[in-house]
Amino acid sequence: MTNSYQPGFDSNYGTGATSLPLQGASRQAPMSGKPNDYLVLSVLSCIFGFFPLALAAILLSSRVDVLWAVGDYNGALDTAQRAKKFGIWAIIIQVIVAVIAFIAFLSWFAFLMSMIHSTLQGISNIPGATSIPSGSPMPLGY
Repeated sequence: MTNSYQPGFDSNYGTGATSLPLQGASRQAPMSGKPNDYLVLSVLSCIFGFFPLALAAILLSSRVDVLWAVGDYNGALDTAQRAKKFGIWAIIIQVIVAVIAFIAFLSWFAFLMSMIHSTLQGISNIPGATSIPSGSPMPLGY
């Protein structure tokens, strides 16, 4: 009795066994060539946008070519659209954050100016101090 088992040797190798298709992969013929991967939008959103979503957009953009190469045309189209959405939302969220930060800065600046004004008004009420007329700048030697 001979043992035909050899470590590292697959007896089915080269006998026509095929690899399993990707789960959910669609092998339909492409309608109009490879889809846009939106890599430029993803990189720009990473530079100017909300980083976590922009990073997801870059990862999705890089998957488009791989899915297209293995023949998953619908998956490539879907991934390209998701990369586009993530890139756009990253920029939109960053604009919203920038607007909120600008409003917060203006509020802080207005509060600071009111504090300075009330402090100057308090100084002018001290007996013996020279009064500072409202609306005029402080003298240079002050």
